Amino acid sequence: MNHVRPYFLASDGFQKTIMYGSVGGNLLVMCYCTFYLIWNWSPVGPSLFYVSFTLLAGYFVADLASGLVHWGMETWFSERSLGRAIAIAREHHTHPENILGYGFLEHSTLGSAPSTVFIGAGVILIALCPVSLVNYMIMIVFLITATCPAASGAGSLDGD
Repeated sequence: MNHVRPYFLASDGFQKTIMYGSVGGNLLVMCYCTFYLIWNWSPVGPSLFYVSFTLLAGYFVADLASGLVHWGMETWFSERSLGRAIAIAREHHTHPENILGYGFLEHSTLGSAPSTVFIGAGVILIALCPVSLVNYMIMIVFLITATCPAASGAGSLDGD
């Protein structure tokens, strides 16, 4: 197999800290959502239909969110504002094979950073509200939406 070397593979300590913080923050969001769903299963008593429908809706919300992040990174931000993250996001258009050279941390960070901020804020708001079926379903959507960007890096766990 021909190994490719991505253009923006090098990162400094500050960038690594941001990447680990983003992925770690998103992992905390996923863990809290899971805890909330398990803890409140009995009080809410959701039906299998509601859970199934919400899981499917969560997948579509996650796909829409990742598309909006991708579009926003390539349209509204520059390498001056977000540096390496924008460069990596744009590189796959000019050199598609280079994306295979990045590891789990780079792949997962591109989705985990916005998820940590926006989904994390939503999770905090729902946690402050009384437990209800609607809030339970929203938390399922948040869990799926937070999990999808983190899982996007799983394809690169083979160690490059």
